[in-house]
Amino acid sequence: MKKVVEIIDPTLPFSEITVDGKVYKMCFTYEALAAAEDAMLAKGHEVNILVPMLRRTFSSVRTLFSVGLYTFHPELDPAVTKLWVTSENLLQVLEAIDSAWSKSMPDSKPADPPQPEE
Repeated sequence: MKKVVEIIDPTLPFSEITVDGKVYKMCFTYEALAAAEDAMLAKGHEVNILVPMLRRTFSSVRTLFSVGLYTFHPELDPAVTKLWVTSENLLQVLEAIDSAWSKSMPDSKPADPPQPEE
Protein backbone atom coordinates (compact mmCIF):
# COMPACT_ATOMS: atom_id res chain seq x y z
CA MET A 1 0.00 0.00 0.00
CA LYS A 2 1.31 3.46 -0.92
CA LYS A 3 1.86 5.94 1.84
CA VAL A 4 -0.04 9.17 1.26
CA VAL A 5 2.29 12.15 1.23
CA GLU A 6 0.88 14.91 3.37
CA ILE A 7 1.26 18.47 2.18
CA ILE A 8 2.42 20.66 5.02
CA ASP A 9 1.08 24.20 5.03
CA PRO A 10 4.22 26.37 5.38
CA THR A 11 2.13 29.35 6.53
CA LEU A 12 1.09 27.68 9.79
CA PRO A 13 2.46 29.36 12.91
CA PHE A 14 5.16 27.39 14.69
CA SER A 15 7.81 27.48 17.37
CA GLU A 16 11.20 25.87 16.98
CA ILE A 17 12.92 23.49 19.34
CA THR A 18 16.36 21.96 19.01
CA VAL A 19 16.82 18.34 20.04
CA ASP A 20 20.23 16.70 19.72
CA GLY A 21 21.41 19.49 17.44
CA LYS A 22 18.48 19.24 15.01
CA VAL A 23 15.80 21.93 14.74
CA TYR A 24 12.14 20.87 14.71
CA LYS A 25 8.98 22.91 14.23
CA MET A 26 6.17 22.63 16.78
CA CYS A 27 2.59 23.52 15.91
CA PHE A 28 -0.75 22.54 17.40
CA THR A 29 -3.40 22.18 14.73
CA TYR A 30 -6.85 20.78 15.38
CA GLU A 31 -6.03 17.99 12.91
CA ALA A 32 -2.91 16.96 14.85
CA LEU A 33 -4.74 17.10 18.18
CA ALA A 34 -7.62 15.04 16.81
CA ALA A 35 -5.27 12.48 15.22
CA ALA A 36 -3.44 12.03 18.52
CA GLU A 37 -6.71 11.61 20.42
CA ASP A 38 -8.01 9.12 17.86
CA ALA A 39 -4.82 7.05 18.07
CA MET A 40 -4.95 6.98 21.88
CA LEU A 41 -8.66 6.15 21.95
CA ALA A 42 -8.02 3.30 19.48
CA LYS A 43 -5.54 1.88 22.00
CA GLY A 44 -8.18 1.99 24.74
CA HIS A 45 -7.07 5.15 26.54
CA GLU A 46 -9.59 7.68 27.81
CA VAL A 47 -8.09 10.94 26.61
CA ASN A 48 -8.74 14.64 26.11
CA ILE A 49 -5.67 16.49 24.82
CA LEU A 50 -6.95 19.84 26.10
CA VAL A 51 -6.68 18.69 29.73
CA PRO A 52 -2.85 18.48 29.74
CA MET A 53 -2.65 22.15 28.82
CA LEU A 54 -4.46 22.97 32.05
CA ARG A 55 -3.01 20.33 34.38
CA ARG A 56 0.32 19.00 33.30
CA THR A 57 2.15 15.89 34.33
CA PHE A 58 5.49 14.66 33.04
CA SER A 59 3.62 12.09 30.96
CA SER A 60 1.23 14.66 29.48
CA VAL A 61 4.13 17.01 28.61
CA ARG A 62 5.70 14.17 26.62
CA THR A 63 2.40 13.62 24.81
CA LEU A 64 1.96 17.32 24.06
CA PHE A 65 5.53 17.48 22.77
CA SER A 66 4.90 14.57 20.38
CA VAL A 67 1.61 16.02 19.18
CA GLY A 68 3.23 19.42 18.66
CA LEU A 69 5.81 17.91 16.33
CA TYR A 70 3.22 15.99 14.28
CA THR A 71 2.02 18.83 12.00
CA PHE A 72 5.43 19.58 10.50
CA HIS A 73 7.03 16.18 11.10
CA PRO A 74 4.37 13.48 10.53
CA GLU A 75 7.12 10.98 9.70
CA LEU A 76 8.33 10.95 13.33
CA ASP A 77 7.13 8.15 15.59
CA PRO A 78 5.35 9.61 18.67
CA ALA A 79 6.53 6.67 20.78
CA VAL A 80 10.10 7.74 19.99
CA THR A 81 9.66 11.51 20.23
CA LYS A 82 8.13 11.16 23.70
CA LEU A 83 11.48 9.78 24.81
CA TRP A 84 13.20 12.96 23.62
CA VAL A 85 11.79 14.80 26.65
CA THR A 86 14.36 14.50 29.42
CA SER A 87 15.18 16.22 32.68
CA GLU A 88 17.89 18.13 30.80
CA ASN A 89 15.54 19.72 28.24
CA LEU A 90 12.24 19.79 30.16
CA LEU A 91 12.19 23.59 30.57
CA GLN A 92 13.02 24.10 26.89
CA VAL A 93 10.22 21.67 25.94
CA LEU A 94 7.71 23.44 28.20
CA GLU A 95 8.60 26.82 26.69
CA ALA A 96 8.28 25.44 23.14
CA ILE A 97 4.90 23.84 23.95
CA ASP A 98 3.55 27.07 25.44
CA SER A 99 4.85 29.16 22.54
CA ALA A 100 3.51 26.80 19.86
CA TRP A 101 0.15 26.48 21.63
CA SER A 102 -0.20 30.27 21.91
CA LYS A 103 0.66 30.79 18.25
CA SER A 104 -1.60 27.96 17.05
CA MET A 105 -4.79 28.67 18.97
CA PRO A 106 -7.20 31.40 17.92
CA ASP A 107 -7.27 34.54 20.03
CA SER A 108 -9.95 34.12 22.68
CA LYS A 109 -10.80 37.84 22.65
CA PRO A 110 -12.94 38.87 19.69
CA ALA A 111 -11.83 42.04 17.92
CA ASP A 112 -15.35 43.46 17.94
CA PRO A 113 -17.33 41.92 20.78
CA PRO A 114 -21.04 41.52 20.10
CA GLN A 115 -23.18 44.33 21.49
CA PRO A 116 -26.40 43.65 23.42
CA GLU A 117 -29.55 44.20 21.47
CA GLU A 118 -31.52 47.28 22.45
